[in-house]
Amino acid sequence: FPGRSCTAAERSIMPATLYISDLDGTLMKNDQTISAFTAEAINMLVKQGLHFSYATARSILTASKITENITAGIPVIVYNGSFIQDSKTREILYSRFFDKTSAELILRQLLSSGVYPIVYSHTGGCERFSYCRDRQNSGISAFLSERRNDVRNTPVADAAQLPTDDCFYFTCIDSEEKLYPLYLQFKEEFYCVYQKDIYSGEQWLEIMPTKTSKANAVLHLAQASGLPPHCLLRRWNKRYPHVPHCR
Repeated sequence: FPGRSCTAAERSIMPATLYISDLDGTLMKNDQTISAFTAEAINMLVKQGLHFSYATARSILTASKITENITAGIPVIVYNGSFIQDSKTREILYSRFFDKTSAELILRQLLSSGVYPIVYSHTGGCERFSYCRDRQNSGISAFLSERRNDVRNTPVADAAQLPTDDCFYFTCIDSEEKLYPLYLQFKEEFYCVYQKDIYSGEQWLEIMPTKTSKANAVLHLAQASGLPPHCLLRRWNKRYPHVPHCR
């Protein structure tokens, strides 16, 4: 608890473990912030030797703003496991990208179903999210309104300009009638997250390369650090029963 330090005896029996928490729906409050109590507790434990990181669907840009009062220095997992990045320098230490053929296939199928996605790419050290400027529904508009000054924001004039090189993530916000058939179509070949946003209630479909997941990124980070993982992630047990020590 904040204000109380572990005793030497308690520290001596504390196992060397990599503790990983989700952000939305777990570490964060409903107002999309982390309480001072939570930040203080984590910082105190880290100072006493706890190995802490987080795994989130957010980018490091948005996640770092939310976690700015947490001082953990372990690399973090972002974009649902697409990247592991240094929490200070933001260097990408691990990544999962689509090959161009797969990206073109996904984009073609989305557009033919009347779904205009947000496409995330990373080229030449620059991360971008691209979308059709004149093809925004209410869900997309609300998402973009929170990111107007985002350095990644890259609108394009038409769908032909959406990138398929060096892309790693498709975000679709639309009706269940449009998105559920696409989820069924893609889920066997790619990693897909089909769920309602916990804040807006909008239906989302997120599509990532095969073998992308928070679980696989956790295992990679644990192996690199030499520490067994203990995870506190929303819906973790249901999605990733093969990863031990998860709640």
